[in-house]
Amino acid sequence: MTFPEATSSGRLRDGIDWEMAFRDGADGEGLITGRSFRGRGSYYNPDFIQMDGSRKKRYSGYCTDLIRGHGLGVDAGAARSRQTVCLMCQNKAPHRNWAPAERHLDLFKGKTIPEPASLFDDYSGRSGLLKENEMSLRNHFYWGHDAKFHGDNLYPEHFASGIPNGEYNRMTEEQKGGLGYLRLPA
Repeated sequence: MTFPEATSSGRLRDGIDWEMAFRDGADGEGLITGRSFRGRGSYYNPDFIQMDGSRKKRYSGYCTDLIRGHGLGVDAGAARSRQTVCLMCQNKAPHRNWAPAERHLDLFKGKTIPEPASLFDDYSGRSGLLKENEMSLRNHFYWGHDAKFHGDNLYPEHFASGIPNGEYNRMTEEQKGGLGYLRLPA
């Protein structure tokens, strides 16, 4: 028996938005409504796997806003029908390429953020696995993907090349317009 099956009894309306529940064979069995990302999903205009059989649909907007909006819709539907609701609204964890919502683009504008003591950590004296990570600025900070620059890598001695900013390519022209600070000056 799945968690949704155990919590639903005909009187309980349930819904879920989650990031990776469809992986490893899980398909949302027992849920009334829900949608998920494949893998990590995208920040902007994400493709959600649907439970209605369409399997994939692109929604316009920022992933966290879309997840919250769907969750509020499930809750409102339950309130209208006077049903008890079991709502699990699980947001996407921030990870590369760290694409903020448009409303947060200027959050740190004009502020100095100090370098962390671990910025140039060489992992000496700790597990060898740490040296295998692909998150270091020294070896894995990409011109397009991480720094959000477009065009040719002008500083290959400081930035890795080869992975473009996929989030930028998913954005509408209106969304791209708010990202001026991410573009190189002409």
